[in-house]
Amino acid sequence: MTSPRFRLLPLALGAVLLASCGMAQERRTYELRVFSPAPSAGPNAEGWTVTLDRAEVNIGPVRFYEGRVEHARFSPLEWIIGAAWAHPGHFHPGEAMGEWLDVRTVDLLGGNASLGTVNGVTGAYGSIVLTLPAGEAGHSVLLSGVASRAGAADVPFELTVTLEEDLPPLRFETEIDSAPGYVELEIDLGGWLRGVDFTDAATPGGQAHNALTRAVRDAGNYQARWIRAGTR
Repeated sequence: MTSPRFRLLPLALGAVLLASCGMAQERRTYELRVFSPAPSAGPNAEGWTVTLDRAEVNIGPVRFYEGRVEHARFSPLEWIIGAAWAHPGHFHPGEAMGEWLDVRTVDLLGGNASLGTVNGVTGAYGSIVLTLPAGEAGHSVLLSGVASRAGAADVPFELTVTLEEDLPPLRFETEIDSAPGYVELEIDLGGWLRGVDFTDAATPGGQAHNALTRAVRDAGNYQARWIRAGTR
């Protein structure tokens, strides 16, 4: 479900004028990709070592805006590599810059996946609003596998999360011109698992479910970057 505050007028895909500086924006398209690095093989913050056999998330729509997320965490390294981990503050979307309106179920264990093509414009981007909708099975995220901890029996688990609204906006401060490139969305699967205590994984509404839900909602577990063609 898209939050009402982000239900703006549809993106004008013809050439428009950037009122603040008088520069003409041009219609363009670019690919949207998603991937998740493999979580650490060591124990999480609760002492559990997790082996996943499924990690699925429903993604879409994805909308791009010129407005920046204020009061976000920043380090000089982010400026050097052109990437930012998102930490939301005050947010004013401003102009819509692009949109991908489909929905896909992504296997986070399957490597880099292409979601599809974004319809957008050139110009200065500031943020992304990401929706993780409930799919036909009624959940946004599904993780299953086995968790083990010294002195405890192994715990087979299946945890699901259902989100009722968009994630907090993600930082995406970059200039996109007409040069070829794509947007890469990184999901920190290890961050999702970091605070989960699997002792009560079979209990609906228990610590395991609640900790995972908080982590999925945490914009700090997502990163977006613009990759120019030929730089990888």
